[in-house]
Amino acid sequence: MARAIKVFQIHFDPAQRRHLDPAFEPLDNRGNPAFLWCEYALMREVFDRGPANHPDDLIGFVSWRFGAKTLLTGRGFLDQVELQPGFDCYYVNPFSQWMHQFQSVWHHGEYWHPGLLGFAQGGFESLGHPDQLIQSIHRSSETAFCNYFVGNPRFWKAFLNFTEPFYRWMDEPGQRDFLERSKEHSRGLTYRSYLMERLFSTFIATSRSAGLRVLALKNGTVPAARELACISALDGWKERLVRDGALRDQFFELHHLGLGQLIDKWLALDRRPPAGLLRRALARLGRGR
Repeated sequence: MARAIKVFQIHFDPAQRRHLDPAFEPLDNRGNPAFLWCEYALMREVFDRGPANHPDDLIGFVSWRFGAKTLLTGRGFLDQVELQPGFDCYYVNPFSQWMHQFQSVWHHGEYWHPGLLGFAQGGFESLGHPDQLIQSIHRSSETAFCNYFVGNPRFWKAFLNFTEPFYRWMDEPGQRDFLERSKEHSRGLTYRSYLMERLFSTFIATSRSAGLRVLALKNGTVPAARELACISALDGWKERLVRDGALRDQFFELHHLGLGQLIDKWLALDRRPPAGLLRRALARLGRGR
């Protein structure tokens, strides 16, 4: 029997309905008392009902901005999944340049939402996790800046077992003051949703996902050959960001640039390895100097 794939597309305003994709199932989030948790509240609600009928069935949740962010149609996303069977989870990262500009999704979060990294670290420590988020590295194969993924029941059980304690921790009285203050940095949503959506990358980048097969899909952007040649070298570059805070700070100031321009900046900032890896990658294309 063929596996079923169901993707819920969340919206909370009538004006957003025109952006919904016919390949996805609309999910109206108006009136949800857990609105501030965004997608995660709906994940909990749906899985409390046990929706999967088969161990290979895939379920996911995306926002009404899925098309605008990924430059994919819903059908294009589902086609990628159907053409590559055998995985427990499939995801797409809509923001390719960020995964190379920032050391990890937590460093990206700290840049846009000041205090998030320290707050999240407190959660990891309170829940007994050994992770040191300031040292975390997320490579291109384990980075997602949105909850754009589908998974089978095996994936969802492991993922929710990891994330549910964070949900309960943030609902404790001791965290509420900080979360209320965080509204000024998060468009009124508080940091709840920004922390929860970053747990996916930490989950797939660590042994917590051991035994699960996870596949990163392509978004709708088309990187130039020069950029594709540099991607693996840029993953190695991230190792330096852990040790070199000054260099990391310089990268943080380049958030407005596209990947091609970022490569130029990196080459100009530092000529030590792994910049040499970048140059060799470019030389293979006949474009290096």
